[in-house]
Amino acid sequence: MTQKSMHEVIELTVELAAPRASGEGLALNCHIDSDFKKISNFDDWCVTQLVSNLLNNALRYTDEGAVEVNARCTSQSDDPNIYHYDVSIIDTGPGIPSEVRRVMFALPEQRESIDAKPDIGVGLVIAKQLSDIIGATLMIEPGMTGGTIATIRGTIDISETPTTENSTLTQALRNTQAIIVDTDMAARRLLEANLRSWDIDVRSVLDVDSAIERARTAANAGLPISMVFISHENDERDVRRLVQTLDDAPIHADAMLVVLGSDAMLVVLGSDVMSTVRRVPTAGTTSITLMKPVRPSELYNCISQHPHIISSLRGSEKTDTSVTASDDQRRVLLVEDNIVNQCVAAEILKRIGTQVTIANNGIEALEQLRRAEFDFVFMDCQMPEMDGFEATKRIRSDLGLKKLPVVALTANALSGDRQTCIDAGMSDYLTKPFTREQLSTMLDKWVSATPENDCDKSANPVIDDDSLIDNDALDQIRQLDTDGETTIFDEIINEYLASSRNLSKQIEDAVLKTDPDGVSRVAHALKSSSAAVGLAQFARHCADLERLGHQGDTDGIETLWGHAQPILQRSVQLLSSLQNRVA
Repeated sequence: MTQKSMHEVIELTVELAAPRASGEGLALNCHIDSDFKKISNFDDWCVTQLVSNLLNNALRYTDEGAVEVNARCTSQSDDPNIYHYDVSIIDTGPGIPSEVRRVMFALPEQRESIDAKPDIGVGLVIAKQLSDIIGATLMIEPGMTGGTIATIRGTIDISETPTTENSTLTQALRNTQAIIVDTDMAARRLLEANLRSWDIDVRSVLDVDSAIERARTAANAGLPISMVFISHENDERDVRRLVQTLDDAPIHADAMLVVLGSDAMLVVLGSDVMSTVRRVPTAGTTSITLMKPVRPSELYNCISQHPHIISSLRGSEKTDTSVTASDDQRRVLLVEDNIVNQCVAAEILKRIGTQVTIANNGIEALEQLRRAEFDFVFMDCQMPEMDGFEATKRIRSDLGLKKLPVVALTANALSGDRQTCIDAGMSDYLTKPFTREQLSTMLDKWVSATPENDCDKSANPVIDDDSLIDNDALDQIRQLDTDGETTIFDEIINEYLASSRNLSKQIEDAVLKTDPDGVSRVAHALKSSSAAVGLAQFARHCADLERLGHQGDTDGIETLWGHAQPILQRSVQLLSSLQNRVA
């Protein structure tokens, strides 16, 4: 949250994009209703990233013409404190092809057949996540005369008392000292504006000698320099002197040297070398590269790697969860090594009512699980020190937590990767990027919201009929019939209806007898036949029952079977009605 107005945030985001638009020969027009100045109780970081994401997309795919930002805000007639707002980014590009638009918010595996600009869909999935966090709706529509209109639509109650707390990142960056060493005025001003938008105290100089003097003055005043941004065009001997000055002052021990490059440059983190200033020792100074022109999202990723920032963000996450957690919240361990991913995932999880603790790798996850109890684990697969696969194996074997839900967060969606997750003992998996709804659904699938819900096994879940039937699978069966006949379709459906009654009865008996092997064996058969006749959701439940049977998780089987039975009953009703209509 922020004390800045939304008018100021949108205006600054557009201003930062102006140099790029000008460099590409595009007009960048902006209109923001003055009522946005009344809105201050909103998530500064999310709005900035969301508008920047959509604006960068528009500039990227517009070869000529203009990009327009049109932000409108109106108060509700019956309650003047309720404001409805639309922020539209309108471009004159080629537009998003219809086949891409149909799946632009879908996961990667659902977009495999799309060839035209599939990367638009990936970027928009992230934008959708950000809009979900701030409680807004994201709409992508074709323009009246071509191009694309991306609209963020939301509602805010301005009567709510604005919080005095800034976003976690802004708190960590407040009063941070930075130096920019660059003779390129345009690049320098753009970087200054970006950094100052996060309340970083920035001083710009033209040469290394001035930067050294500034570092010494800051040290004498007790102000640590956290970041130095320096153009790669500076002489390596001068850069060596600057690095040595930072290393000689203990107060600057955590300084991060950011090389501003204009082309691909090799940078070795730590104590070795960087390409243009190849022999410059960095000692304790962390080195990293940032390409010009600087983009806000890339700058965020860059400064988030600063040791002090990482420590502040992680410390804040742990403090927040211990203070704000209530007794009925689900306790989630988020195991993720990327600080940006941590912030986004943790924020989503908090907003859906969970208590979040963060571990940075598998080793830390095991330590957290030894010290405290958790209801759920989201586990990144690829991490240093110990990856998610090994960590999950040890959770099951060394800690004996065989029933704890562990859901993999993976960037891959291939069947082999899924099987690797299952073989490691993971309960389920989510493919990155994921949405708020997917995280919430996964939690609801494996963990009851409250202890009372866990005991109420008789409660009837809300079932969405549209999610139960895979019409593509049924169409394949219909194609087996000749024109005007439905004999084969009817025979197959009748066979399934009869066998499913028998197999579901066998699962019920195995559950009552506490026979996990029996459940696994019968669920395997019912899974295959259900998938064949298009009962997609129930087939997935059967797959989960099969896996729980292999793990010997009798409590998990009982809970899941209680959820699966009404799904099967409704699915069978839908199948029967389809059969009657076809016949």
